[in-house]
Amino acid sequence: MSKRGFILFCSSSLIGGLPWWFTKVLLETFHPNSIVLIRGSIAGLVMLIYATYRKMLIPSFKKWRWILVFAFIQMTIPWWLTSYAQISIDSTVVGLLMAIIPIFALFFAFIEGERSTITKSRVIGVMTGMIGIFLLVGIDAAIGRSDIFGVSLVILCTMGFAYGPRLVRRHLSEVPTVGVLAIAMIFTTLIWLIPGIRSWPTGSLDLKYVLAGLAISLLCTAIGFIVYLEAIKEIGPQNTALLSFTNPIISVLVGVLFANEVLSLGIIISFPIIMLGTYLSLSKRGPTQVLPI
Repeated sequence: MSKRGFILFCSSSLIGGLPWWFTKVLLETFHPNSIVLIRGSIAGLVMLIYATYRKMLIPSFKKWRWILVFAFIQMTIPWWLTSYAQISIDSTVVGLLMAIIPIFALFFAFIEGERSTITKSRVIGVMTGMIGIFLLVGIDAAIGRSDIFGVSLVILCTMGFAYGPRLVRRHLSEVPTVGVLAIAMIFTTLIWLIPGIRSWPTGSLDLKYVLAGLAISLLCTAIGFIVYLEAIKEIGPQNTALLSFTNPIISVLVGVLFANEVLSLGIIISFPIIMLGTYLSLSKRGPTQVLPI
């Protein structure tokens, strides 16, 4: 791996582990409606300018219908669901659950008939990952440390994150990815514009909420996607798939060290099991993942 590739990989690992912490901070004063509006509007504007500068915006409109579908399953709905889920569950749990995205990607490959992607080790990986999820939910729920409904919402989001790349490969492979992201973010902004404004908090905002809003939109979303795309070009999709390991590790560390969240018994037990399941589910021929941010 080149020096530039290493820097891009480390940067993407760090950025991908931060959005859940910033979401938790914003939830102290913002409704999930407004949080999605913040992410979509600021990041969408940046991506719109970037796509226009790279002359990638106009060519993307020829597939605008599929871009809207992509936006729904990758941004519009998941961003709101993960924000709402964090009202009742910790950011560490959300970050850890993102590790199961490759597991669901393999599941979708199986149900859509891609039998060549199915191997014994991958099947074991899916089963191992599912066991890890059940342990995470069961143990923490039993001791009152987690909310099953909130966890279920995040798992639903990971399914959308897992299917997004399949939709891109099948219907959007001929259009510039940057243009796709710009249109998807602007669409998400328009959907949540009125609900976000109606839910906007009254009065002045503390500086930490302003910084958290800028961080989750500019750093974790706009810059995050750009860095991720550059990492794919520099080190290849197989190496960037390793972010499925590094992002959850960063999320858990940030949650414990900076958000004062408890490293629960469920996380301690399920973390290595979910990581093992993710490892077994990944392969050189495995599907490339879009960063779940």
